Amino acid sequence: MPFDEAWYLVTRNLGECNSYEDFQRDANGNIVTDEEGNAVYDQNSLRGIVKRLAKSQTFFEALDAKLDEIEDNSDLKSQIYSTVNSQTPNMSYY
Repeated sequence: MPFDEAWYLVTRNLGECNSYEDFQRDANGNIVTDEEGNAVYDQNSLRGIVKRLAKSQTFFEALDAKLDEIEDNSDLKSQIYSTVNSQTPNMSYY
């Protein structure tokens, strides 16, 4: 996929996320986990949006795998969030 198409998908789908990786919480404030015991990302976080889109779009499936690789790099995660969140989709592009 050409860079401009990939960047358009990223900004269009992730540009208004509210965090990089907030987690869903139950009524008591505890982090919600899935059947395998993994924390569930908030649906409005960058990771939550990517995981949801990865179920139906191969681009986001690949992006999700890449983001899994940087789980221990808080500086890079912060940089990605800041970069994506500072962009606004240019709907006149297409």
